[in-house]
Amino acid sequence: MNEEGMFYTLVDDEGVETEFELLETLEFEGNKYFAMCELTEDYDEASEAVFDILRADRDADGEEILVTLEDEDLRQKIGELFTDMLNEE
Repeated sequence: MNEEGMFYTLVDDEGVETEFELLETLEFEGNKYFAMCELTEDYDEASEAVFDILRADRDADGEEILVTLEDEDLRQKIGELFTDMLNEE
């Protein structure tokens, strides 16, 4: 099943729900990363996407969760990989 183009409602630590579209996924150094575009009122699929990068992780109960990247160097590296992938499409 192709995950890209699917829509998700993510809930942050404060309980705020935000709608996202999954643009792309990739595996890097044993971790799975997600390029997610927040759906806003002025969202336009045809425009150049500004995306957030999230990493798959596990919570205390073993459930898969998505977490933001704290490491700026890693975020930049993964961002470049996603940008290259998205530009190829």
